[in-house]
Amino acid sequence: MHTLRILLAASLATLMLPACPASAADCKLAQMSVEGSFARAHGVTANLGEADNSQHPIAWQGPLRIALKDGPVCTAGVDVSIITEPLLLGASVLYVPTYSGSDSTLYAVNIKTCRVKWKSQAYAGTTSYSAGHLILGRHPMAVPLDSRCVVKAAPSHR
Repeated sequence: MHTLRILLAASLATLMLPACPASAADCKLAQMSVEGSFARAHGVTANLGEADNSQHPIAWQGPLRIALKDGPVCTAGVDVSIITEPLLLGASVLYVPTYSGSDSTLYAVNIKTCRVKWKSQAYAGTTSYSAGHLILGRHPMAVPLDSRCVVKAAPSHR
């Protein structure tokens, strides 16, 4: 009987605990596969514009155009140009690295409206994703993402 009371009390305590919020670890960005001037993943197609090299492109001029599987096409602003890889897709956002000279900038673009939701500071180097953070540059800035893969705070240096 004593064991039954303990189990009942534990069950009630569990029911009264608040739900644990989703963590940044729940954020899963997909790297878009690029062929020619088009990047694709999960029903989203991004037209990157003219490639720098038709055989082995490493940069695209833009303008960035995004099409959802059954939706209209939108076009990002002129700042989102000279696009490089990796293009990283979240539920509602596409992270697009760009460069000008030796500086790179990462843009978070809404996939339905093509509006820029966030823009990084300039950095030197590449872009990657690890454990709920975008990693920017050779002297890495870690940009934390929330469970929806949206930037949630200012970057910190690693």
